Amino acid sequence: MFKAKQFVDTHFGKNSSAKNLQFRKGTTTLAFIYEPKTDADVGGIIIAVDSRASAGEYIC
Repeated sequence: MFKAKQFVDTHFGKNSSAKNLQFRKGTTTLAFIYEPKTDADVGGIIIAVDSRASAGEYIC
């Protein structure tokens, strides 16, 4: 099972080497990983943000 909190802490937390990716402000952001259901489906990731609480449609 994917553990989102552990992933975020590892890759974006205080001890991460990716300093420019550390979260400094909060806004509504959702991301979903989905598995393929048919041979024609490759699966993927869906990301959605609340643009009223961020910089419009800009995602960094």
